Amino acid sequence: MDGAVWTIVVAAGSGSRFGGPKQLADLGGRRVVDRSVASARSASAGVVVVVPPGADDWDLGPDVVVVEGGASRSGSVRRGLAAVPVDVGVVLVHDAARPLASPALFARVVAAVRSGAEGVV
Repeated sequence: MDGAVWTIVVAAGSGSRFGGPKQLADLGGRRVVDRSVASARSASAGVVVVVPPGADDWDLGPDVVVVEGGASRSGSVRRGLAAVPVDVGVVLVHDAARPLASPALFARVVAAVRSGAEGVV
């Protein structure tokens, strides 16, 4: 499988069980979402971040495509997919609340897909 890799970072959750938006929580001096986006960038030609409705002040960087999330996680992923160019070969979906996924993990997932896996969880 050829083509660019893009990652959708889903960060539109309300964090109701956490007590607030955990994607904005500080983790070692950086926001959780920023750590997730950095790992996604390491393996991707482009990154789409799906944010909560009304979150227009997150400052995720000029190279990040930002879209508003849907009413559900699947709706948010669909909105993220709509922002990915049609000629992309591999699309990764990453939960922003999992900030410790390493660049090496992203690379292994991409390699598995390129080796023929239809999906990797």
